Amino acid sequence: MPVILLASLLLGPPASEPPLGPDFDDAIVIEPAALGPDSSEAPSEPALDVEPIPMPPGLTTIALPPPPPPPDGSGRLVGGSLTIGLGIAAFVTVSQELRREGGNPTYVASTFVPIGLAGLGIGTYLLVKGGKARANFRHWKQVTGYPVRPQGSGLLVGGTMVTAIGGVVLISGALRSARGEQDTLTTALLSLGGAALVAGGAQLAVGLVRRERQRRWRRSSLFVLSPPLLAPIATGGLVLGVMGKF
Repeated sequence: MPVILLASLLLGPPASEPPLGPDFDDAIVIEPAALGPDSSEAPSEPALDVEPIPMPPGLTTIALPPPPPPPDGSGRLVGGSLTIGLGIAAFVTVSQELRREGGNPTYVASTFVPIGLAGLGIGTYLLVKGGKARANFRHWKQVTGYPVRPQGSGLLVGGTMVTAIGGVVLISGALRSARGEQDTLTTALLSLGGAALVAGGAQLAVGLVRRERQRRWRRSSLFVLSPPLLAPIATGGLVLGVMGKF
């Protein structure tokens, strides 16, 4: 539930209150100390009895809580790594088709070469963005010193991609088996597709649990969810408003 934390930052005391400190209407004359026998000695500074000015009433200082933790970049790093792996696999498929007798290398090359180039480009972009996000996240931890729960984004991204790839591989093996092609490739496709579905589903389950725990931790910890807001008040001064969430 949003909570507004207001701290009054008054620029001065209200007009109804007495002035701070004594009135110095008359001029103050400070006589210099007499010089010693050695005329080269400089006069010492006179000691003034000055009382510290008390803090105006209503003026308080608070330590603002830190902003919520930024993304740790694990989702982009995992997604970029898997995307680059898919791009490399596409080029490997083209090379295997060129070696296979009776194959159709032209069709495979026109299909898988663009896929491979796109995979390498997108994967590299995701790795760069993920590295920047990870550096920002580490800087946040170093500055705040907060222990952060795992965000689960890496498991969610990896589990989603592995599940999708496993589904495609399993469907390919099922189609080959339906056509009566009961060979080693069909068995490998069915085995790899089923294993990928199981592994991807497990990663998604663990990632969802970690994401929910991290959300509960963020709700239970007070963070600044928006920049501080300044607004003038009628009696003079400013009001500092901070938005947070429990």
